[in-house]
Amino acid sequence: MSPDLSNIDAGKKYKVDIEGVSYEVEGGQIISAVCPKCKGAGMTSEEGKEPEMCPVCGGMGMYDYSQAKSISEA
Repeated sequence: MSPDLSNIDAGKKYKVDIEGVSYEVEGGQIISAVCPKCKGAGMTSEEGKEPEMCPVCGGMGMYDYSQAKSISEA
């Protein structure tokens, strides 16, 4: 069952569970479908390492939150 996205408030923060990893995401990012991991950049980077394609969005910068396991208020 996909999460109900109809009551997302742009000004609130939500806990989003994607494949066993939880992210704290602003409602506006959920409404805009911005990736919770890379924040829309399509790439992730760690200090001292080369940037890598984001594993959550596959480099697109966008995420379909209806595919998340759960979304709850943070």
